[in-house]
Amino acid sequence: MKNLSPKQFRKYYLLLILFPILFFVIFGILSAVFFFGLPSSHLFIMIGWGMLAISILSLAIVIMTSIKGRKRFLNIESEIYEEEIQIALKENKPINIYWVERKEHEVSRQGYYLHMKPEGLQIEEQLQDVEDGMDELKENLSQENAVSTLKELAENGRCSIPQYELPDEQVYDDGEYWWSCTCYVRSWSIQKTALSKSKKGAKRYAAYLVLCDYFGIEPEEE
Repeated sequence: MKNLSPKQFRKYYLLLILFPILFFVIFGILSAVFFFGLPSSHLFIMIGWGMLAISILSLAIVIMTSIKGRKRFLNIESEIYEEEIQIALKENKPINIYWVERKEHEVSRQGYYLHMKPEGLQIEEQLQDVEDGMDELKENLSQENAVSTLKELAENGRCSIPQYELPDEQVYDDGEYWWSCTCYVRSWSIQKTALSKSKKGAKRYAAYLVLCDYFGIEPEEE
């Protein structure tokens, strides 16, 4: 299955999971019927063992398929959009490209358009506006506006949507209790954890540390 395209892989992966599960249930029930629901006979027992074997084999197929294909399946959306980009570039067609951020049970997307023109690949003007304002964002960056700045960059396609992890309980550090927040921007591969006396302050400072890392500037103390 390694040589299959992303869309073909997703299709066959789901089929190899769903149908064996169906066979496992059906033949498991039938084997129980032949073992316990019909008059005892050598023929019925042999048929029951055969159906039980098919049921167990189906379960083994599900487990093996899940183990071998799970990693690629969890990242299949990003493979699909990469494939669409390559196809569109070869055919000189407008394309829709997405930041892909996978969560545990869903995929959230945020996108913008790219266009092929005679002068080359063109990105929507909103992205150019952000590019022109990057120096201004860097100069005006502060702990107070860090969360909104990071949100603005994500909304304009400069990075994936930031993920914040705020535990419900405080952490004990250096003789005091603090609120902790971790900010992760997948597209930049940057993750920072901050401590503060308030949840809001921890979130704000975590976002600030991420942006300082991205811009390459020395962060100030909270």
